[in-house]
Amino acid sequence: MRLIGGGGKSSLWPQILADCFGLPIQLLELKSEATSWGAAVIGGVAVGLYDWSIAAAHGQVVQTVAPDVEIGERYAELVQIYADTYAALKPIYERLQ
Repeated sequence: MRLIGGGGKSSLWPQILADCFGLPIQLLELKSEATSWGAAVIGGVAVGLYDWSIAAAHGQVVQTVAPDVEIGERYAELVQIYADTYAALKPIYERLQ
């Protein structure tokens, strides 16, 4: 899984994502203004100014964050607790509508 933009600047967020999804998170060289840059590249490719190699050049992986299996298991437990809590409270939510 690759992470760009503001979330890629955090030291915590990539680890949380890796743990929750159980996948390594790849951080790319391009971290800021990634959406604007991507839109500019697509526009440039569309009018013939660039080819897709410019995207590959800036898509270099600079760091990979490995998931922590034990923490991922704890997140899975917490998700189940959340789902159980929501199911238990659903009749109350319906009454409050």
